[in-house]
Amino acid sequence: MSGTKTKRGHGEGSFRKLPSGKWLGRISINGKRYSITADSLPKARAQLAALVAEVERGLEPVTAREKVGDYLIHWLAVEASRLRSNSVRTYRFMIDSHIKPGIGELQLRSLQPMRIQQFYTDLQAKGLAPASIRLIHCILHKAFAQAVKWRILSHNPAEGVSKPSVRQQEPRILTPEEIKLLFAAIKDSPHEAFVVTAISTGLRKGELLGLMWPDVDLDRGILHVRRQLTERMEITEPKTASSRRSIALPEVAAEALRKHRLRQLQIRLALGAEWEDHDLVFPNTFGRPMQSQQATRIWHEALKKAGLPRMPLHAARHTHASLLIMGGANARIVQERLGHANVSITLSIYSHLLPNSDAEIARKFDALLA
Repeated sequence: MSGTKTKRGHGEGSFRKLPSGKWLGRISINGKRYSITADSLPKARAQLAALVAEVERGLEPVTAREKVGDYLIHWLAVEASRLRSNSVRTYRFMIDSHIKPGIGELQLRSLQPMRIQQFYTDLQAKGLAPASIRLIHCILHKAFAQAVKWRILSHNPAEGVSKPSVRQQEPRILTPEEIKLLFAAIKDSPHEAFVVTAISTGLRKGELLGLMWPDVDLDRGILHVRRQLTERMEITEPKTASSRRSIALPEVAAEALRKHRLRQLQIRLALGAEWEDHDLVFPNTFGRPMQSQQATRIWHEALKKAGLPRMPLHAARHTHASLLIMGGANARIVQERLGHANVSITLSIYSHLLPNSDAEIARKFDALLA
C-alpha cells in the first residue's frame, strides 16, 4: 500500500500519507535528500518549510543518517546566539578535541546510553580530568535534549549515563596573618588597591577588570557589580542575575580605592592624549581594559613581595569567603556577597569551614534544658 500522495508547490517538497496515518515529507536540497514525519499534512509542510529556512540561514539540516559530530556542530551553530562567546569556544573545543574523535562518526539515531558510558570510561583511561568529562556530558545532554524537541530523536541517549565524580578540593586561602603581611608589603604601591579590593570584596577576576568608577560609591562605601570583562576583552553585563549585586566595602578597601583614584587622575594628566579613558577602576597603563594575564601577574608579584607562596588570583575570592565564614557570617550572606546562583554552591565549596552544626544544635539543646 503506497498511501496518499499530494501535489507539491515549487520548492516545498513532496508529501505522502503513510498507512500508519502519519505524513511523510521529502525534499532535495543542494543534492541531498531529507525526510520528516508528522501527525498531519499542515505539520509536515511546516517542518519541511523550517528545514528549508535553516538552509537559507546557512545551517546544514539534520538528516536521518546524521552523524553525532555533524549534529553537534549544527546544534552549536543554532545555540550560539544564546551562549556567551567564551562558552561557544569551550563547547567547540570539547566537540572537536574529544567528542568527535570518540563518538563523532556514529549515527545520531543509533547512539545508545551504553556507548556514551563507554566513551566516558575511555576518556578517563586517557587521563582526561573528571571535570572535563562532566562538561562533555553537559554538552551531550543539552544537545540531545534539543534533538528530542526537534523530533530528531525519540529520547535523550545521555539520560541515565553516569558522570564521573569530581573530588572537591579545599581551596587555598590566605590566613589573616598572611593578609596582614601582604597588605603591608604592597602599601602605597601602584597595585595596592587591586589586591586589597580583590581580597576585601571577593570579586571574580572579570568583575574586577570590568569595574568602572560609576559602580563605586566611596561616600557610602558600596560597590555595585554591574559588568564584567570577558576573555574577548568585551565589557558585558554579568552572566546571571545573582552576579549583579551590591557589596559593602570594608574601610581598608575604600581607603585604598580613594588613594588609587587620586593616583589614576595624576597619571591621566601626565599622559594627556595617550590616555584612553574607559572609566575603568583597574585599567592597564594607558587606560584600556587590562589583560587577564597582567592581572594575574600583578597578584603573583604582590605575593612574591610579601614572601608568600604562589597561588591563583581566584584564591583572593576564596580567602574573602573563608574570612566571612570564620567571622560568623551565615552561608546565605556569603552566597549573596559572592554572587553564587544558590546557597548550595556556597555550601559545596566552603562546607569544610562551617562549624559542626549538628554538635552545635546538641549543645544548644542541653543549654535550653539546663
